[in-house]
Amino acid sequence: MLQSNNSSVFHEYLYNGLYGVTLIAEDINTGCIDTMYKSDFIYCTGGLDNPAIDITEHKSNSNLTIYPNPTPDQMTIDIKGYNGVVNIEVYDLQGRLLETTTNTTVSLKKHAKGIYVLKVSYGEITEEVRVIRE
Repeated sequence: MLQSNNSSVFHEYLYNGLYGVTLIAEDINTGCIDTMYKSDFIYCTGGLDNPAIDITEHKSNSNLTIYPNPTPDQMTIDIKGYNGVVNIEVYDLQGRLLETTTNTTVSLKKHAKGIYVLKVSYGEITEEVRVIRE
């Protein structure tokens, strides 16, 4: 547990992984306490896993939607306003290419539970999105 009275707190992660972070804020004048919890996958560029992997985060202004995520099996890739060919590559977190497809429904059933990266290319755009197989 990291505790600090500073308004900014920094923590360096050494491994790629799913981390849960809880922020507990207390007003020392009133004693009022509030908490916030966030669970997210942290990608390390370097560290102890694989220094060659650098994954770009999915941008919220994207036309790309992948659902359901997390998934027990199949997920659908939807690209708003695009009807052309879509190329999808599935990678594990060590950067190994596991499969490629042009089908916008992807099954992760044959892969172990965990976190994967979908590299989705359409038109002149390529996006990388992390997905979770439950």
